[in-house]
Amino acid sequence: MPLHCSAVGKVLLASLTGAERERFLGHIDLVRFTNHTLIDRAQLTQELRQVAQAGHALENEEWEEGLRSIAVPIKNAHGLAVAAIALSAPASRLDDGALVAIRTALLAHAERIAHAMFTESRIFPQKARPRGPFPHLKRVENFIFVSGTSARKPDDTFEGVRVAADGSVEIDIRKQTRVVFENIRDMLEGVGSGLQDVVDLHAYLTDMGDYDGFNQAYSEFFGFDGPARTTVGVNELPHPHQRLMVRAVAFAPHSHFNEEGV
Repeated sequence: MPLHCSAVGKVLLASLTGAERERFLGHIDLVRFTNHTLIDRAQLTQELRQVAQAGHALENEEWEEGLRSIAVPIKNAHGLAVAAIALSAPASRLDDGALVAIRTALLAHAERIAHAMFTESRIFPQKARPRGPFPHLKRVENFIFVSGTSARKPDDTFEGVRVAADGSVEIDIRKQTRVVFENIRDMLEGVGSGLQDVVDLHAYLTDMGDYDGFNQAYSEFFGFDGPARTTVGVNELPHPHQRLMVRAVAFAPHSHFNEEGV
């Protein structure tokens, strides 16, 4: 489809910067397809500025007699148009009144498409199921957000816990810390990332007396060149055998989600 006289083409051209648009228009032939085709570069440039401001583009029988179209951009998380969605119909059926309702519908569809393209959630069946209706991790563009992770196993017992014959409980904070970061590592690797991509960590301890032991195990995974970290003490976590929880954020532009997961 020609860019200068189609709704989709105008939306994509309008998404360029002024310099990019001028350079691009200087290298394409503004072919006349109908009596309505705009082939004056200055007038086309002005229309593209209006398209950028309006957030949609119209094609009024410029490519084919009797055909009208309307298009809106699909934008990524940075607000850059990477695609467009359009509707075309005979001009007799696509009057100005219909265009208003169609534009609203197209914008809603574009938002849903962008959300599906640039965000995704993941549950890993091999890991302990989240205790509520939330995913193990979520990708938004190049960032991966890992929900609070513990040493809980799929059977809802916890690693690093020993129950004595008298019922007393001993919890190994070093063991639980290792398992937490192994779980986070496994999930990140399942989407093409890894601990090396983690840029921020929040750790929650139920006993700040465990701080030294936590740091010792933590140092097996990260050094001073690792992620930014915040460690706080909390009154309690969802289970008495759970001594810590860690949430993480990774920056991984190379990551990819797949159907199978870990």
